[in-house]
Amino acid sequence: MQTVPNPTVTTQSLGVFRGSLLVVWALASFGLMYFAQDLQVRVAGSPLSFWLAAQGLVLLFVLLVFVYAIVTNRAEAAQASAQVTSEPLR
Repeated sequence: MQTVPNPTVTTQSLGVFRGSLLVVWALASFGLMYFAQDLQVRVAGSPLSFWLAAQGLVLLFVLLVFVYAIVTNRAEAAQASAQVTSEPLR
């Protein structure tokens, strides 16, 4: 008997992963910026909160996009290889 992989398992796990990335992004965007305002650290004449908003959070977003792309590609490749191996030979 052939076992066919369940695509909803991959979709559900990627949905949980996507949600966790959104939580990380939201916490970094709102939480870090909220607490960074209290820091009186100045970097190159500007407050640290400015630098985090202007540079750091943009880089974090790009990093999250790359992580999501890598994980999604690996999951889709694993699912595709499982479907190829589960098809009968002719």
